Amino acid sequence: MKKLALFFFYVFVANAAAAADLPSLGDSEDSIVSKIDRRQLGKAIMYRLRKSDRYLDDPEIEGYINRIGYRLVSNSPVAAERIEFFVISDRSINAFALPGGFIGVHTGLIQKVRSESELASVLAHEIAHVSQRHIARMIASQKRTGMASMAALAVAILASRSSGSASAAAITAAQAGLIQNKLNFSREYEREADRIGLKIIRNSSFDEHAVESFLKFMQRTTESSVAGAPSYMRTHPFFYERLADIQNRLQNSPYKQVPDSIDFKLVRARIEAQTDFPKKSVEHFKNKLSQKNYTSEVATAYGLTFSFYLAREYTEAKKMARYMMRLDSQDPMVLGLAAETLVKSGDVADGLGIFERALADFPNRLPLVIGYAKALMDSGSALKAVDFLDKQIFKYKNESRLFELQSKGYALTGNKLLQHRAQAEAYFHKGELSSAIEQLEIAKLNGDGNFFEKSSLDARLKQFIELREALKSR
Repeated sequence: MKKLALFFFYVFVANAAAAADLPSLGDSEDSIVSKIDRRQLGKAIMYRLRKSDRYLDDPEIEGYINRIGYRLVSNSPVAAERIEFFVISDRSINAFALPGGFIGVHTGLIQKVRSESELASVLAHEIAHVSQRHIARMIASQKRTGMASMAALAVAILASRSSGSASAAAITAAQAGLIQNKLNFSREYEREADRIGLKIIRNSSFDEHAVESFLKFMQRTTESSVAGAPSYMRTHPFFYERLADIQNRLQNSPYKQVPDSIDFKLVRARIEAQTDFPKKSVEHFKNKLSQKNYTSEVATAYGLTFSFYLAREYTEAKKMARYMMRLDSQDPMVLGLAAETLVKSGDVADGLGIFERALADFPNRLPLVIGYAKALMDSGSALKAVDFLDKQIFKYKNESRLFELQSKGYALTGNKLLQHRAQAEAYFHKGELSSAIEQLEIAKLNGDGNFFEKSSLDARLKQFIELREALKSR
């Protein structure tokens, strides 16, 4: 089991540089790969992905995807398991699952779907891959073929998710029988994921007909050229069969109109603002507003505000922020961007006031927490920021971004021991154990801190070192 887990670690990590090339993964028989091993494998892949410039570290976009994801997961067979969603900056239409309950979504998918229910249908499909343990069931079926053959198969699976010569070479190198078995499993597993995904969509009060409409959209998109097919269709084969099966299952299902949430529209505008150079995005959203070429005025105003912000045109950004708030002064995404913009433009008191009111109404919105802590430090209130983050970290125990901000706050207040201690926790929660240990050792050398802080640091350092040794011995 140890060798098998290590094999998949190296196969997946070697190909993690391009997230689009990762297969849809489900989990397997616990006798093959334990739940702990699956989680550790997923964390190892995520560690590499987070270092890639394609990983989108945007709390608002990530938070939205996780809210949609949690809604679906709560109505799925994996409701009791920990599932995490993340976003990849890539214009292709794709989503993929990793071992251990990690599910990635491309920005291109969020942009190209015609409704929030279509987006949810794709996420539900990937959740179903996880719930049905698809990849490990495939691994278990090949366990008698030997590691060399399994390695060839795995490389072919990975390569087949992308187009070009690499795919052809990998498939040629692998045994034909194994490849055919994988393709057969793909057909079976995709049908199963569609079936389970449809139930998840239905139980989550999204429009179940969005499953059909998305597949039809992808079919129309790919009809002209299979070679140029979007990633989601290349990686989820046999979509003609899948579409026919879904249509059959929806025959007697009534249509239900489910309106898109405002956050769906805001997130799409936020992605759009980051797709091009900031000044081009400014002109794009200006034109949309002046020509009234939009489905949501507040989302378009949000896109223009954010574009001005990214272009560092803070005076114009402030004007748009106030205009945006006149359109909608209740949505936490609108409030967060408005508050951040006002602080950056010099209206610190107004900006902090908006943050504080928003946090009172939405205490569990992580982007507001992050934005407020940053704003406090930017305005010279580092001590207040540190106190605020202490309370928030108690709630978000695994959030590396908060520990990084806390480290910055301690640096501004001159507390070296706690600065490095907080940075160590940030590294640890990102999967960088060696860097975490290094930060704790630096903290010990600084000499500041009281007896309790030094004792706590020693205990944490011992814990990390023991963990490192335990991982080495596995």
